Amino acid sequence: MAFRLGKVWCRLGRKPAAFRFQLRSFSQQQLRDSLSQHPAVERCVFIDNAAYVVRKQKSPKVGILDTAVGDWELEKHLMRKATDWRLPQDLVPQVRVIDQLPAPESCSVPFSLLHMVHALFQAVDTSQSNHICLSEFVEFCRPLQLFNTAEASQVFFSKRSVQTASEILFSENDIFNLNEADTNVMKFADFQQLILEAGIVDMTSFRAVGESLKAPLVSFFVDERVASTLMTPWFAMYDDDGDGILQLEEYARLVADYQLPLMLADEVYTRAQQDKHGLDILDFESVLKVSGVLVTGTSIEKDDEMGKLWREIEPSQKFLAPHRVFIADGRSGTSMPQQPGHLRFVCLSDTHGQHRELSSRLPPGDVLLHGGDFSTDGSLEEVLDFSAWLRSLPYQHKVLIAGNHELTFDQSYTGGRVKSKETDVRSTFLASFTESDGVTYLEHEETVIRGVRIFGSPWQPEFLDWAFNAPRHAMAEKWQAIPAGVHVLLVHGPPLGRGDALLPSLQRGGCADLLVEVQNRIHPQFCVFGHIHEGAGISFDGTTHFINASSLNEHYQCIHAPLVFDVPIEE
Repeated sequence: MAFRLGKVWCRLGRKPAAFRFQLRSFSQQQLRDSLSQHPAVERCVFIDNAAYVVRKQKSPKVGILDTAVGDWELEKHLMRKATDWRLPQDLVPQVRVIDQLPAPESCSVPFSLLHMVHALFQAVDTSQSNHICLSEFVEFCRPLQLFNTAEASQVFFSKRSVQTASEILFSENDIFNLNEADTNVMKFADFQQLILEAGIVDMTSFRAVGESLKAPLVSFFVDERVASTLMTPWFAMYDDDGDGILQLEEYARLVADYQLPLMLADEVYTRAQQDKHGLDILDFESVLKVSGVLVTGTSIEKDDEMGKLWREIEPSQKFLAPHRVFIADGRSGTSMPQQPGHLRFVCLSDTHGQHRELSSRLPPGDVLLHGGDFSTDGSLEEVLDFSAWLRSLPYQHKVLIAGNHELTFDQSYTGGRVKSKETDVRSTFLASFTESDGVTYLEHEETVIRGVRIFGSPWQPEFLDWAFNAPRHAMAEKWQAIPAGVHVLLVHGPPLGRGDALLPSLQRGGCADLLVEVQNRIHPQFCVFGHIHEGAGISFDGTTHFINASSLNEHYQCIHAPLVFDVPIEE
């Protein structure tokens, strides 16, 4: 399925990649314009497949926007527009309502992981029907020898036990029936999940602001069996005149877009220019490789235990529209008046030393909750600055836990990340408060505020060399120590499947044992957490509102507004 440029595309009856990308870009612009003109939207920016939205201060009532995060109605609006304009539904982005736009130039590249998945989807979708049938999938996979092992079958066809390679490719498996209305077809969203879970493409690193310029802005892994399929549309994005050669101006745009280390990349360009006056598609691939943007090899099945477990339990999970949690509007308080006889909770998490950026955005309330990671490494300077900020806030009660970044708070920590020379930062931090400050630090324990029971715990499943880590097999015992019937559960890491999807891999970072205890025994009204920045938002299972209150996004930009809910006083 590897295609060459130019006339070959025409002979195959397919439009050139450059034209299809232009058409796709035009369609995406239509959706951007529609979203920016929505009566509830003040500003928006699209980054890869996400739309970040700032609402108007006094927006008209548009359903759930008045009581919850607000992404539901806006995504439905875009889906309706896509249907009206006969655009593919995979163009509709995930909508995230925030109160400060991220800088698009800091976290977007022209040919992203999403573009790679879409290019593969188009290569498989030979009928250009915006869905893949079984025969198209088999036709694509067989010559490339993709997904022909029992291990891959567990990723692709987890709904039914598949034993052999021939069964994987030729039996009608449930993955083609995920869309009830379209029997035996696979839509883009399903295809995207499968490609990412199988490790066919992956984003391996993203250079943060301030990091060394010796590495490119972003690095990708691509399975060598599909590399040539992806090179064609990637190359076409820069080959403006379609002559199959990148001239100096086109090459300079490539260097700027990915912030390539010039020394290595220029060696390839200089040789290519001497031989053929520019880069052809093979030279283009070589530039990407030598500069570190692209690594190829054979994909390793990267689906882990949590991913397999989540697919087993996901069909039994309820995802209902949240109705008791809403976004705080720092300019005018909140979008819902506080109910009489209720405590108002304001939720933050994962501020990582940027807490003062939230000062002007904090709404009125009774209890401030912080889900941990208020520092970067638990240094004395950081935690005392956070202490001073907490003391300055007008909330009567401030309840917090530590997170994996509070290295100096974990008295059992033996890793090598601690940089602070102070022996007991935790005690110094706690001693900085007086009773009138209203600060309660919880470390796997409960507190009660006017009859409302709050249990806080910093523990999480083992995560690299960080604090408050415990092996996954030991987490059940910790969660079983949480008493049933607490109203608010404050933990650092999410339960499995609830605000725990890592980007761009879509792997799950949550804890299955925590989900079991929350849904089967504890039954809190609210479960507040952070840890997975990109999972910020709310889900609801009919009993518990799961709140990922991360203040920073996945690029450590402090853009997520506080989340607010009310709990009736039970005195």
